[in-house]
Amino acid sequence: MSRTSEKERLQTTWDWSKVIRAMQKVHETSLELLERVGVLVRYQEALRLLGEAGAGVDHNLQRAKIPSYVVEKCIRKAPRTILFAGRNSTDDLRLGLKRDHFGTGGGATRRLFAHTNAIETSTKKDVEEAAKLADALPNLDFVMSLFYSQDVPKQATPLHDLDAMLKRYQRELQTN
Repeated sequence: MSRTSEKERLQTTWDWSKVIRAMQKVHETSLELLERVGVLVRYQEALRLLGEAGAGVDHNLQRAKIPSYVVEKCIRKAPRTILFAGRNSTDDLRLGLKRDHFGTGGGATRRLFAHTNAIETSTKKDVEEAAKLADALPNLDFVMSLFYSQDVPKQATPLHDLDAMLKRYQRELQTN
């Protein structure tokens, strides 16, 4: 029995020309919606800038109708890579180099204890412990909080979670 390479398997499983056409259709439809319907923009400075770039702006409705040529021009000008700088340059994460990146994520508000099947509300300590675990896993490129602290004031949860992660995680960190 011969083994099929992953590339050969994908080439025989997918009709890539159909996938590309579908992606192009999504892009074209998005351009049409941006131009005909527009988007709600609640920040006056952003509306002003969109107007200067060629969008039709209604300041009363806070709506910008963005012509496709404006969108396409912005896409052409966009950087091909984005740097997420780590605390140390060895931990920098550059997106866009045709490479997959792996990390944590979630934001659970409760935690299941496997040995007892008990479910408890997540705490700031849970955020710290999850970040410490993630820091020890060498195949992760970044970490996002696995939990949301429920034992702190709700309005300050993101700050408490950031504090907990900064104490325990040394590499690339993503926050809300």
